[in-house]
Amino acid sequence: MATRVTTDTAIALVGLNSFAESLVWSPDGRFLYVGTKDKGLAAFNVEPQQWVYLVGGNDTRVHALAISPDGKTIAAGLVNDGSIRLLAADTGDLLQTIWPAHEGWPQVIAFSPTGELMASGGDDGRILLWDVATGKMIKELSKGTDWVWGLAFSPNGRILMAGFHTEYQFRVWDTKTWALANTFDGDQAADLAFSPDGSKVVTAGGGIHEANLWDVRTGKQLFNLREAPGWVWAVAYDPKGKFVASGGIGEVVILWDVATGKPAREFYTGPDFIQALAFSPDGTKLASAGLQVLLWDMTLP
Repeated sequence: MATRVTTDTAIALVGLNSFAESLVWSPDGRFLYVGTKDKGLAAFNVEPQQWVYLVGGNDTRVHALAISPDGKTIAAGLVNDGSIRLLAADTGDLLQTIWPAHEGWPQVIAFSPTGELMASGGDDGRILLWDVATGKMIKELSKGTDWVWGLAFSPNGRILMAGFHTEYQFRVWDTKTWALANTFDGDQAADLAFSPDGSKVVTAGGGIHEANLWDVRTGKQLFNLREAPGWVWAVAYDPKGKFVASGGIGEVVILWDVATGKPAREFYTGPDFIQALAFSPDGTKLASAGLQVLLWDMTLP
């Protein structure tokens, strides 16, 4: 049986007063950025444990969030107008607005490992590639009718992988040619995350009670992670490659051992809807976003 961890050992980011929909860490692990349902974008300094800024204003909904590899630029996808806003990470100042970006919600955003490109997927079924420096669209990679829910570059930048709302299929593109390199059957992929070496990917089942771990090269399912108490909407991969985390509707975030596919720990959140999970770059903390934002200490047994 997995060890149950309570919120007594977690740091709660108090004072946000808004449902949290997205999370990203700064590359140095000093800051956590939170996209909210109705307050815009918030930045939190982890060590002094204090909010640095809140930008966007009331009723600004930031559903998609990504940070550039150098930590200088935040990309925020706004539900309000379908735009993508590029912001200075240190101040929250607006650098550039990409509009129109998507007809509807920008569901997910990902920077390439070099930071030169940005990919976005929306509920309009489109996957778009952008030049970060100019904000210009380079290519429409895919156009379908199904929402794009999961999107990520591999750590070495050689492939881009996408998952879709009800299509139950993953698509993999070669980033040198942008040719479709592979497709394989999967789940709803409400979220997805690569292993540090890029050989595996963990996906959130969406409207089912499970996450899954896959071999990226073959598309083979390695483990079906199915002990979740409710629908799984968020996943994250430990930067040390030992664990994956899953969360969604229910009272726990589950930490899974990738060697065995078995639960190692359960982080008790109380009744919540976990929308996002993110490990700190050094793997010592796990952030969960929902009704509250919690930082879990991964160094505790």
